[in-house]
Amino acid sequence: IAKEEAERKAREKAQRKVKEEAERKAKKEIECKADEKVEAKKRKIARDETVKRAIENIKKREEAQRKAREETERKVKEEAQRKAREEAERKAIKKKLLDKVSNWKLLFCELHYNYLLNYYPTTCNFEATQDEWDDRWIVWNFKNTPGKTSVTAHDRVLKSVIPQIKAKLQSTFGNYLLTQITLVCIPASSEEKTRARYEEFSTRLCSETGMINAYNHMHVISASQEKKFGGTGITAKNVDFESGYFNGKYVLLFDDVITKGESMLRFKNKMESLGATVIAGFSIGRTKHERE
Repeated sequence: IAKEEAERKAREKAQRKVKEEAERKAKKEIECKADEKVEAKKRKIARDETVKRAIENIKKREEAQRKAREETERKVKEEAQRKAREEAERKAIKKKLLDKVSNWKLLFCELHYNYLLNYYPTTCNFEATQDEWDDRWIVWNFKNTPGKTSVTAHDRVLKSVIPQIKAKLQSTFGNYLLTQITLVCIPASSEEKTRARYEEFSTRLCSETGMINAYNHMHVISASQEKKFGGTGITAKNVDFESGYFNGKYVLLFDDVITKGESMLRFKNKMESLGATVIAGFSIGRTKHERE
């Protein structure tokens, strides 16, 4: 009996151990499954967060691209509007400038021009009056030909003619429109003569009127024979023009004397080929061979 009782207890103990082991394994399996669920949930949350961030980044990128497109479109529109305004302003200024000289005389029926005095050359077949001789000297001293006049005489003439030209231009265009005009002095037959004749004149006239001075943007590169000595006079081929400078400019051509007007016309055509609009021509004298 004692033996059987011991065996029974041993069996019960073994069974209890088996049961406990089974319960332990079951509990561990449950815990493992629970941990797997937690991990799976964590992974899902992480995936969801990654997807959410990816979607947010995509939205941010799309929003940035949209704003960039809108900014580009805005700038393009503003640039187009700016150009349209500038073009409208240019057309308005051009019309105003041309209207202002519409009552000036016409050269070859295509260029309006004006001048200060009648210039009667010494080839005229009549005896000049003292006033006509004074006008001749104004022209000669303005030309400032090296060896034929003096710096003092040239300066004296500038002090006389610049106020007259200024008054004429201001009364014609007004102060604001004058600032829109570029003064182009038609060069003399050489760089030396051009400098002596126009450097100081153009600087002072533009300083007093607000005009733009083109003197330093064009240079005589080859001398020409003067007309009175049988040559063709200065042409655009003798002059180097700064690339792009004259494009869009409103030009007032200036010459010391207008005789036939061929130089004015040649330089008008040249300026227009460079993109400028020639408003008019102006000179100290207009050559006349008969008294008016």
